[in-house]
Amino acid sequence: MKRRDRLTFEMEPETKTTLEAWAREEDRSVGSLLRRIVEKAAQERRAAAATREAA
Repeated sequence: MKRRDRLTFEMEPETKTTLEAWAREEDRSVGSLLRRIVEKAAQERRAAAATREAA
C-alpha cells in the first residue's frame, strides 16, 4: 500500500455535520470522503493547468 501523508485542519461544526451525513449516505468514513473530494479537485486543477500550458 502507498504511504499517505496525514493532514489535520479545522472546520466549522456545521460543515462537519454535513460531511458526516454525506459520508453515511455513501457508506464511507469522513476521511475517505474528504480524500476522494480533494483528490478529484487536485486532478481537475492539474488538468486545467496542463490545458493552459498547452495553449
